Parts: sequence; C-alpha cells; structure tokens
Amino acid sequence: MRVVFPEEMREIDRITVERGVPSLILMEHAARSLFEEIVRTDVLKITILCGAGNNGGDGYALARLLKFCGFDPEVVAIYAPKTKDCKKNVQLFKNSGGSIYRFQKLSKSKLNSIINESELIVDAIFGTGFRGELPGEISELIKNINNLKKAVLAVDTPSGINCENGEVCPLTFDCHKTITFGALKFGQLLFPARNFLGEIIVADTGFPKKVIFENSSINLIHRMMIKNILPPRKADSYKGTYGKVLIIGGSKEYSGAPLLSAMGALRTGAGIVYTYTPLRVQEVIRNKYPEIIASSGEDSDLLIEQDIFQIEKLVREMDVIVLGPGIGRTKNTINLVFKIIELIKKQKKFLVIDADGLYAVSHDINIVMNSDRIVLTPHPGEFKRLIGDENLNLKNNPKYIIEQIKKLKTNVLFKDTISIFTDFSGESWINIHGNTSLSKGGSGDLLSGSIAGFFAQSKDIVKSTILGTYFLGRSAELLDISEAFALPEDVCRGYDRVFNDLLK
Repeated sequence: MRVVFPEEMREIDRITVERGVPSLILMEHAARSLFEEIVRTDVLKITILCGAGNNGGDGYALARLLKFCGFDPEVVAIYAPKTKDCKKNVQLFKNSGGSIYRFQKLSKSKLNSIINESELIVDAIFGTGFRGELPGEISELIKNINNLKKAVLAVDTPSGINCENGEVCPLTFDCHKTITFGALKFGQLLFPARNFLGEIIVADTGFPKKVIFENSSINLIHRMMIKNILPPRKADSYKGTYGKVLIIGGSKEYSGAPLLSAMGALRTGAGIVYTYTPLRVQEVIRNKYPEIIASSGEDSDLLIEQDIFQIEKLVREMDVIVLGPGIGRTKNTINLVFKIIELIKKQKKFLVIDADGLYAVSHDINIVMNSDRIVLTPHPGEFKRLIGDENLNLKNNPKYIIEQIKKLKTNVLFKDTISIFTDFSGESWINIHGNTSLSKGGSGDLLSGSIAGFFAQSKDIVKSTILGTYFLGRSAELLDISEAFALPEDVCRGYDRVFNDLLK
C-alpha cells in the first residue's frame, strides 16, 4: 500500500486526467465510495458541509447520490463553489431536486437545529491541500459539532489537518471515520493528526495503480506484506539453516544492551547467536541465556582496539553483525568501531549499526556511505548527530528526514513514533505499529538484534529491516500488560504472538 505526500497526489490526479479519465469521473468515484459507506449504516438524517473546491464537489456529488436513493440530506455551502467540477456538481445536485443552505446566511438557531437533528455530519470543507489556520467561524462550527459528539465522516481528510506533516489546527473535526482517495497521505499517519481521523479507509477511486506507484516511493508496512516476506521454517532444517548473528558491544555501564540485542536475534529465529563483549558483560550474558555463545576480550569493562584480532576471526563465520549496543563512547571504542566497520566491509558481510556505534559513525559519516550492506538505526537525536545538526527540529518533518536519509546513500531506519525506513535505492517504508511500551531504554537494542535475526534467515537486508520494525511494534500492541509496566524483555517474549498472528 502506497503512502503519498499531497503534492504527489495532485500529480497523480493530473496524470490520470491527462491520460483520459475526466476529473468529474474521479469525483463521481469518490462520491460513490462515500455513498457506499453511508448506506451500510443505519443513519437517515445526514448533513453535508461543503467547501469551495473539489472536496466540496465530492460532497455535492454524494448529496446527489443520496437524494436519488431516497435520502434527504441537508447540504450547507460553507463557501460558494469555485472550481469547475464543484460548480458542476452543485448544478447536478440542484437538478436532482436538492436544496442548499448558505452558511453565511444561516441564522444561528437554524444552523444549530440542522446540526442537532443530524445523525451524521459529512466534512467536505477542506481537502488534503489545506494549510494554515481555520477561519474563526469554521472553528466555532467544529467546536459545536465536537461538543455534541456527533458522528463525523471526513471526505479525504478532516478539515484542519495538514496532510504534509500531520499538524492540526486547535479545533479540528473529531471524526469517527475518514475515507481517503487513491492512497494514504503521509500526514494522516503522524500524530497529532492520527487522533482525529477515526477509522481510515483507502478508497479505490479510479486512479491507475501504475500511476500511483510511478509517482510515489513510500510504502505502508502492513500485515499482509509481512506474511509474504516472513522467512519459512522447513521441517528438514537445522540450526545452520537459519544463519549466524554476532553482536558486538557492551561495557561496564551497559551490560544489558548486547544481551537484549542477542535476545532479539534468538527470538526472531536466528540459528546461532554470538556475542563479543568485555569480560564483565560476558558473565552477565552466560548467566542469563545459555543459548548465546558469549566471547569476550581481555579487558573487564570495555572493548579495546586490540580486540579487533579476535573479532576478525569471528566475523569470518557470520552472516550479519550488530555493532554498537552499549559499546561506549571513549576514543578507544570509537577507533575500534571504525576498524570493525572497515573489517566487515572488506569481508563483504552485512552490518546493523546502532546506539554507540552510531555515535562513533557521526565522527565521519563517509565510512558508511555508498553501502547497501549496512543498516543504520538512529532515533531522532542520533539522526541529528549523523547529519551534523543537533539543534534541528525533526518532529513532523518526514519529507526532510527522507531527503537527508537519501543523501547518506545507505540503508537507514529512522526510529520514532512513526518509523521511516529508506533503503539504498531511495525506496521508503513506514511503520505505524507500536505504543509507549517501547518508550524505554533497551527497545532499540532489541530492534537491532531482531533485524539481524531476520537477516540471518532471509539474507535480505530490506526485508529483514521491515520485519524487525514490524515485530517490535506489533508485539508491543499485542501485550496483555500495561504499557507503563512492560519491559523490552516482555516485548521480546511477545514475538510469539506476532508469529502466531501471522501464521493464522
């Protein structure tokens, strides 16, 4: 399923019309989608609020279809129609016997009477191109409708939402359902916008799939996609079938980080999981999980540059390496990280870099650029450090994030409430699964190991990153304990539920 920015949707619309599909037909398809959704419910008294543009045109076309089928919708023109297609549908609605109230001329008592008697409000005022602030009289109308807790169906998107970045006006329709056309809009998946959409339905309204895919490069990670790329488990397999993962990290202060990463690799199905840590951390890992093959350097508290010789021997046997969880930020460990990256690149292995590994890489980003065998997994703070601007505000700025990722010319998973994964070729995927269970230290370590665990089985860096991201978020959603109480270890154990859900 594709996700688009509003300007991409406008281009898809333009190309579709240019190739011979009249815009009025597209509007009719949109109205038909709205109509079919409404007639599946038991509502009879419907009020449609129409704007001046094509969003309003959808509303007038819907009103006509409802009129033809025995409904008697109340239609309120919030603004006079301006676009050609909107004006045409106003005329068609009038020809069908419909009447239209003009918002500016309605008395307050009459408007309140219309709203109060309605079972369903259809918001067709502003579309996905909305920017800025809502006028005061529209905000007041929205406030009244929200206070009455009326069911609201949004046409394409609720009025007051910026579909570019997910920002909302102070007063925005609190919708129970949104029907959007052609493809999801990126801003609809971001917070706070997601709080106002209700159930969201993507309606196939006549835009050719080929045109949508040619003019967008962002995909929504969803259950069916995951089912299709989940590595199979064959009856005649053995541990070597499912690959080898090496986790390099840990320090006196962060003994749990490599352990959590190793847990992620084990619980996603990797055949053999190794860790290379300081001696003190090795003891922690061995005491916790005997399934992990735990090696260590000579120093008790930190990995040191001399460890590269033992690491080199281990790397030769591995399918994928996770580098960085808890490794530390000393000059010595930074130098070691660079040596390990050069070593892994030389041996043409695959590498997931997380946490302190990203801190080291930020000192010279060139070491990871132009590589399709590396995945960087930064959260917003780490990402700002990687691109060299720690004061940048990345909140609700997805387009900029994707642009910056592409400049890095490698695979990058930007971890946030909504995670964005952009691969070496520039294709992007977004993951909307997860909750505040993941807002705890250790979640990122679990994720890096999960990605590696799936790679050990699939040998596909893109699929494994998508799988790891989905599993982390979906497991958090399926937990039967409170979000505040849950630990990364609980999320990891919850992978079993995700597997079972996918294998139904």
